[in-house]
Amino acid sequence: MFSDIDTNNLPNSWLMTISDSAEIKVCQGEESVEYTPDQFRSWYQRFGQMWHGNREEGKEEEYMKVHELHLEDGEMSVRLEMKLQIGVDEKAKVHDWNMIIGAKQVTFFNFNEIVQ
Repeated sequence: MFSDIDTNNLPNSWLMTISDSAEIKVCQGEESVEYTPDQFRSWYQRFGQMWHGNREEGKEEEYMKVHELHLEDGEMSVRLEMKLQIGVDEKAKVHDWNMIIGAKQVTFFNFNEIVQ
């Protein structure tokens, strides 16, 4: 299972891997909003405090799926689908949340090799 020891078990370890120079856009329909990495980390932490995986009997392990969309030479994108409930009511309506996460490998140069 892809989860963290955290409020409501939404994965969050990956947030620390976001570079401070990352460009982040959150889209809803046709509109997008730009976030700094710190703003996005804060938003996702609040998101994890309000929402939790489906707690319906027998479906606890089925609340998250990851689909590979693109993978090649230092680039990847995945669709994260989550079935989440808001609040503390275990019988709350289940909502579908979808996120697409993309990443590019950052290449670092060894300055000593360049100078020689």
